[in-house]
Amino acid sequence: MTTKKPPVPVALLMLVGIIAISFSAIFIKWSSAPASVQAMYRLLFTSLLMAPFVRPYSGALAKLRLNDWLLLAASGFMLALHFYCGWVRLNSLRSPVLR
Repeated sequence: MTTKKPPVPVALLMLVGIIAISFSAIFIKWSSAPASVQAMYRLLFTSLLMAPFVRPYSGALAKLRLNDWLLLAASGFMLALHFYCGWVRLNSLRSPVLR
């Protein structure tokens, strides 16, 4: 089995991710926007920063089978459910204290 060298060095991808994460706390501290708007912009800017590095791998998306897409959708749903359950737990504990 031969291994194919990735078109973009993994170390470069990690460096971009670490820099993006490092600066996010500073930008959030400076912001006065609501949390949902902050989260939306964090995802938007991270996606824009990472988009040029994803382009060489775009052919792999065409090769995914239906089963792979269903697994991706299921994992996304479980992640959303995880955050929703955490939100419900925090709000149900906090609401009696704030009233």
